[in-house]
Amino acid sequence: MSVFTVEDSSNTTYLYGLDYPHIEDLTISCEGVEKRLRNLNITKASGPDSIRCRSLKELSFEIPVAPILSAIFQQ
Repeated sequence: MSVFTVEDSSNTTYLYGLDYPHIEDLTISCEGVEKRLRNLNITKASGPDSIRCRSLKELSFEIPVAPILSAIFQQ
């Protein structure tokens, strides 16, 4: 007996053919990013980028990180 199964994919709808409503471009401001950085909870775990919340928060007070991050997020 095998632990693997073969699924029937004949009724599967793929995302490529579906029509979705257009989402307008997002505007991410430096002020918004700065506010989020300063309100970070430093006791939370880092994300998949392995950057600690404490580092982001402390850097936001020392150097202008918000314009750099807002430009990255805008891309």
